[in-house]
Amino acid sequence: MAQTNVVVSPGTEGAIAIRVRNVGDVTETYAFVPTGISQGWATVAPATVTLFPGADEVVQVTLRPPRTYAIPAGATPLVVRIVPHGNPDDVATVEGTVTVLEYDDRRISLAQPVLRAKRRHEFDVVLDNMGNGRTTCRLMILDDTNRVAGRFDPPSLGVDPGMNETTRLRVKARRRRWRRGRPLPFTVAAVQDGHETTQTFGTLLQEPIISGRFIGRLAATGLVAGALTAAWFHLIRPEIQDAADRAVARSGVVVVDPTATTLAPPAPPVTQASTSQGDLPAGTAAPVVTAPPAVAAPATGEPFSERLVVTAPLAQESTTPFVVPDGRTLDISDIFIQNTNNNLGRLKLLRNAEVLYEWSLDNVHNLPVQLISVLRFTAGQSVILQITCQGTGDSPSECSVAATLLGTFS
Repeated sequence: MAQTNVVVSPGTEGAIAIRVRNVGDVTETYAFVPTGISQGWATVAPATVTLFPGADEVVQVTLRPPRTYAIPAGATPLVVRIVPHGNPDDVATVEGTVTVLEYDDRRISLAQPVLRAKRRHEFDVVLDNMGNGRTTCRLMILDDTNRVAGRFDPPSLGVDPGMNETTRLRVKARRRRWRRGRPLPFTVAAVQDGHETTQTFGTLLQEPIISGRFIGRLAATGLVAGALTAAWFHLIRPEIQDAADRAVARSGVVVVDPTATTLAPPAPPVTQASTSQGDLPAGTAAPVVTAPPAVAAPATGEPFSERLVVTAPLAQESTTPFVVPDGRTLDISDIFIQNTNNNLGRLKLLRNAEVLYEWSLDNVHNLPVQLISVLRFTAGQSVILQITCQGTGDSPSECSVAATLLGTFS
């Protein structure tokens, strides 16, 4: 072998020359067979030669290592077997060394390039090493606008050829947004001294603390409450008062204004027993005066407040019931829903199996619900809070929503 070592880069080629001499006394044909690790990417030209006694010839071994992580960087032995056709057992070998140079092929990516949050979220950063040498990189977050900050856990990764490693990036918006959301783009870089820096891009979609949908719903709730209040004072209450006045007029009961400063002493009631025939003219019957029947005052209900919390795993349904005790009647007038973890899904209020109200939890955080008419539950009936979890929001693996029920017990 005229040259025992060759240096070659993956994806290119190198060559080694081998001179073969026939030292026998008969003409012989020789075949050349590369062996070892490099046999898949080493070729000999010509593959066979025929030599007369004392003759020699030069053949060339061409080495073409592919650009793949399966061929590690560094020195690799090269062995070429020379097999004579006339005597296959009399094999000669030629040995050399092929040094495969290292190349970089790092690929960094985000498992979720875009995430939505009010201020902070966690991204999974994946570093793939498709080169033929081990890489050890520091991870950095870059933001020219200085609107986000980030922290990696762990802050650096060591990856063998053909493997990948994952780290967790915690991204935080430096300022809160109260009314309008905004996109916050950033860059994640893998840095190693003496090597090219690899980058990828991500975006945190920062949502406002108070969403426009919540403001719209709150305004709609205020308009409905205002309309109901106006209807009460201008339509319903006057009608009730007129009906009460007509009922009093039909019963003959005299209603005395309690704010009057001077009250006439009531005349003693005259009954048939206290009036005699001798006090009246002859032939005149004694009058009979009957007192108006007493009207029972409406019973005042006992204030009721109950907080129901329902929890369900992702993509599942769960319920939390409250059973009205025996001998009691429950009237619910207000509901306050708390979705503190910003979960996604559907929330229902049921009377036994009957669905009374249903809400979508999208953008519901704290929602007061003032009912147009009270919901009545009799003894033994169940007030059921049911949730169907479609997204866990800020919680790790489950949805949890609370509803405070307000009303009266009677």
